[in-house]
Amino acid sequence: MLVVRASASGTAQTADAPDSSAEDRAMALVVASTSSASREKILDVMRYATARLEARLSPLATDLGEDDADPVQEFRHSMAPFMPSFTAARELERGTWRSADLAVRVAPACAEANVAPDEVCFSLWDTTDGPPDVGSKARFLAWAASRTAVVDLGTRERAMACALALRERVGDERSTVALVLTRDDLLLRPLPHRPELTEAARNLGRAMAANDVEDTQHLEAFARAAPEGRVAAWLDVPAGGLVVVPRLSAIADAAGLAREIEAAARERASDRPETLRWVHRP
Repeated sequence: MLVVRASASGTAQTADAPDSSAEDRAMALVVASTSSASREKILDVMRYATARLEARLSPLATDLGEDDADPVQEFRHSMAPFMPSFTAARELERGTWRSADLAVRVAPACAEANVAPDEVCFSLWDTTDGPPDVGSKARFLAWAASRTAVVDLGTRERAMACALALRERVGDERSTVALVLTRDDLLLRPLPHRPELTEAARNLGRAMAANDVEDTQHLEAFARAAPEGRVAAWLDVPAGGLVVVPRLSAIADAAGLAREIEAAARERASDRPETLRWVHRP
């Protein structure tokens, strides 16, 4: 459900910057949503950038790169395909959003939301519910939640198989998919490659600091311990469920998102493709 309050100020408001724990949770969602090959690629580009930055600190060393390419710019270019996933993860984890005229938060149910007298509560997904003058604005602000697709594959094994197929698309600019999450991912269960990513991020962070380079991509979230807790507590995901968050650039292409999910389910669940059930189809 969405709980919405109209703002009396009428002035543009800047969303609160995420704190370190929120950034850690968002980073964990990104790592969970990438394929094993993509995690290896991220490790490689972090290690390569670190080696080049460390080489710059020694007067006797030679830069490992070609021509005059800046190692940090090359690193940021290599990470660019994953930026839509970072954006979606931060928005999904946030759970509250603001604009010049609205303050929006998501809740499991209106009865549990402690709705104030100046707030209204209506469906996150049913676009016919709620005040029409604010419903579309509120759902757009909360796009990472309102445009999320949820499917039930019947079993955890089928959900994982479908997730693996979809995660191969994450980072492809032609895809609509930004995040692919199982129930375990939302519970922030331990992930492969996390220790290696933590070490690589710490080394890169030190090398960037030594070269007076600002960390604009919040890599320190990789460098901290894996977070604990729950993301999107308002969302009830079955054991065989899969949560797919679209790219911001693709939120108007609900049909394309559905096609990608259904194709992945058919590809990896050929034994019983009919087991896919839509919990929420955007």
